[in-house]
Amino acid sequence: MIKHNGCLIAIEGISGVGKTTFAKILSEKFIKKNINVAVLGGFNICQRSSDITRFCRELVEKKRFFDYPLLSEIHLLMSEIIMDIEKNVKPLLNQGAVVLYDNYIYSILAVEIARIRQTCCIKKSNTYIEYLKNTINNYINISNMPRPDCTIYLTCTIDQIVERLKKRDKCNVTEEQKQLLRMIAIEYNCILDLNKTIIVESNGKIEQEINSSYQKVMEIF
Repeated sequence: MIKHNGCLIAIEGISGVGKTTFAKILSEKFIKKNINVAVLGGFNICQRSSDITRFCRELVEKKRFFDYPLLSEIHLLMSEIIMDIEKNVKPLLNQGAVVLYDNYIYSILAVEIARIRQTCCIKKSNTYIEYLKNTINNYINISNMPRPDCTIYLTCTIDQIVERLKKRDKCNVTEEQKQLLRMIAIEYNCILDLNKTIIVESNGKIEQEINSSYQKVMEIF
């Protein structure tokens, strides 16, 4: 990964933890300081969203998880983020902007590794996970993928997340989906360097956590 002129902030955490709300409020802090800021990624469609992103969001709206064959899903998600990075992230960073990216490359690793472990036997899981990691590493090496200057990881209890997902998606969360959410959280803890990550407890005291995160980000920026 390469350095850049702006500031790339990866906002990570399992679905329903509050990343979109967090990114929106955090972006307002930068706007008040007249700093060029963009919020990318995440669930919501915006003006910058590519056709691939729009297609992915339509799939997610129909079903909380894609539930595609694993190889198809890996390449679909990689295609989405590659398009977003080339079309939006790199140009914005070159302009000196702050980019808040809701679910960066770490999310693909955490979600897909969890899905692989849930659906495959150990031997096949290891093969799929190796393929996933090699695919991502190949893209990073070929494209000079921007390296996050900062990673913010939002976390809360699975019970809290389940209630938020029920409210957001207006449908129940199955036991299988709950187990997958737990596994995704475990994978995040394995993937992220928690010593170099801003950890936010998304338990309702969000304004205090945002102020603290903003100060830490400004030290980097």
